[in-house]
Amino acid sequence: MNKREIKDKFNYLRGKYGELLIKLNRNKINSYKWHEHIFKEFNEKEVSFIFGQNIWKFSNEKDCEINLGKGTKVVINKNSSKLIISPKKAGILTWICCDGYMSTHSGGHYISIKDDDILVFDYFKKIVEKTYEKVNFQITKIKNKNAYQCLFCSKEIFKDILTYIPLSHTRDWSIPIELLSKEAKLEVLRILAHAEGTVFKASRSRVIEITLANLEALIQSQSLLEEFGIPSKLRNDFSGGWKRYKIKISRRNNLEKFRELIHFIPNTKKYDKFENILNGYKEYHKQDCREILLETIKNNKFLTNKELTKLSGFDISTISRNLKKLKEEGLINHNKGIENSKNWFSTF
Repeated sequence: MNKREIKDKFNYLRGKYGELLIKLNRNKINSYKWHEHIFKEFNEKEVSFIFGQNIWKFSNEKDCEINLGKGTKVVINKNSSKLIISPKKAGILTWICCDGYMSTHSGGHYISIKDDDILVFDYFKKIVEKTYEKVNFQITKIKNKNAYQCLFCSKEIFKDILTYIPLSHTRDWSIPIELLSKEAKLEVLRILAHAEGTVFKASRSRVIEITLANLEALIQSQSLLEEFGIPSKLRNDFSGGWKRYKIKISRRNNLEKFRELIHFIPNTKKYDKFENILNGYKEYHKQDCREILLETIKNNKFLTNKELTKLSGFDISTISRNLKKLKEEGLINHNKGIENSKNWFSTF
């Protein structure tokens, strides 16, 4: 088969497969029974072709790539073939699994995401239209919530997406790592961090937290972050009355690597907030206020850290770091005050 014939056969079988999954879902067939229905409709060779496993056997060319359309390609080697999805398609699938839903109510085929920042929908619309086609999006305010919904209806897109992710509960999905290139992995992490992540500043630390009820997907995310040299910590979270899990990214070098490789969706509130926090982090670490502190201590003997912070206007962590440097240089010293507080004084 030539490239065109392989593309046509793949899309025909994939579309037929999507139709079957919609039918099984509408008829409320339990997912553990889907296997027997699939093999009534398709033979083993067709199932392998749908998932790209045996396409190499039908190809006239070896060691090539075939664009199958809809953000999917197949990479063919001498005795193997493998499907790869584009970064944009990976982003769409991740977004729907995190903060979206797919529904066939009222005879339509609806795909939707929600967010409290209406600006993110421009990005969602762009990656959908570059992967599939132009569709009519509707953006509405979600009743009684500080959030918006971006929705469109397309049976063809619905069928394709359904063959990559489950039309079921949020705990049932997993990241299709075997279909991802390096760029697609980064896009998955970007969308995941935006949809399920928060970024904040707490005293001396700056933190990104990603929260999911789906432990498998979160562990996969943690593994992908480590693949790009960004360590994170996993922990349980029982807030809100149900069990969830968090991964936490902290420390300046890890956050800067996250910004360089992944970041949040551009031109959004979360993107700007992270930029402001991280830029403040850098400025805070660069501050050298030794001269100001030394002069303040000379004029006001026996000051505590708290009093120095109030007088100088610097962050208490900045104060502590600069005081340590002044002490190492032998310019100041301290004694113990009330409740073991440090009272600084000039040594000359």
